[in-house]
Amino acid sequence: MYTIYMKKSDIKQHIEKLRSELSKYNESYFVHDTELVPEKVREQIKAELIELEERYPELASDQSPTQKVGGGSVDNRFSKVKHVHRKYSLADVFDFDELQDWEDRLKKQLPEGRDPEYYCELKLDGLNITCEFEEGKFVRAVTRGDGFVGEDVTHTFEPLLQGKIFAKFTGFVTGEVFVSNKNFEKLQKQTGNKFKNPRNCAAGLVRRLDVDDMVRQLSFFPYALEMGSRKLQVESQRDLMQYLQELGFDTESEGKLCKNINEIQEYITRWTEQRGKLDYEIDGIAIKLNQRDYYDRIGYTAKAPKFMVAYKFPAEEVVTVLEDIELSVGRTGVVTPVAILKPVNLAGTTVSRATLHNADEIAKKDVRIGDHVIVYKAGDIIPAVKQSLPDLRIGTEEVFEFSETCPACE
Repeated sequence: MYTIYMKKSDIKQHIEKLRSELSKYNESYFVHDTELVPEKVREQIKAELIELEERYPELASDQSPTQKVGGGSVDNRFSKVKHVHRKYSLADVFDFDELQDWEDRLKKQLPEGRDPEYYCELKLDGLNITCEFEEGKFVRAVTRGDGFVGEDVTHTFEPLLQGKIFAKFTGFVTGEVFVSNKNFEKLQKQTGNKFKNPRNCAAGLVRRLDVDDMVRQLSFFPYALEMGSRKLQVESQRDLMQYLQELGFDTESEGKLCKNINEIQEYITRWTEQRGKLDYEIDGIAIKLNQRDYYDRIGYTAKAPKFMVAYKFPAEEVVTVLEDIELSVGRTGVVTPVAILKPVNLAGTTVSRATLHNADEIAKKDVRIGDHVIVYKAGDIIPAVKQSLPDLRIGTEEVFEFSETCPACE
């Protein structure tokens, strides 16, 4: 990793840059429903920042966006509501090695001789909402916000549950609001392609100030439940999902009980390949310890429960560091600049080199050695540099000087 070669002062500046940009990306994504960079790029910058804060604990800060839920703020157009139960986000893992590390840590928290089992759920790419009910009647809907305070969006959520009674239930139900692919296509035709993707569409509809028929295209799948001061008498996550169905909620139906890490991997592999067959977008798999009676014992980090994790699908576009540029001479004598990258997983394969096409392309994209760059697979085959992220520069980056002579024969 190129930070190995940085001075301590440069590393501190680099971390501060990552925090500043990640805070900006999170605010845009979670509060204003827009993407300044692709979601996977935002997630990877967060992962890099987490890695650096763990490597250099003396540079850690409780004000870092890695220690906050969502965008760390709420949309001021809406009334603010303090959550009765604090809301958390899930920690991310991006490959099976990270998943195994998580399980190893989890097992250390369990009583000796007790083996974990897991409940795996498809992780919908939508907007997190908590709904309050009294005697089965819908009272209020609140976004996750910063985990402590959310936005009151009752006015747009109410049409989803209009007239429904949920088995005299009193408490709070948390889940994901989303727009199905079918309804997304319908809304795009209706609005002239206003929305960038289904997640952006769902978040935009929930945060509308004026309610119209479009909000009826929203759907809601719950996955968590709290009952105020009363203890929920449900022993497992699988039983909880069954209880939500008994209350009258529609739930995501592809959940599966897995006895070990191998079964989890099989489930992940299956849905990595088959997610295109669903009528809604998913961005990964939520993996939860099924035995809920251990949750309090295992506990939480500053922003995430330790007893569950989100496995994220391989990205189509990723961010990494351009560590050097080499010139490659082809069979016909054509000289092509090649980006030497910090190795990164792209669409399921590890990539450490990417084409930069030619000198004009380097100049046009203002790509420099030491830059964070977004990489994609051109034509789904050849890794290529899409763009640099100049806002992450700290001043140590170098402009590449194209050679005046052939690198093969001088």
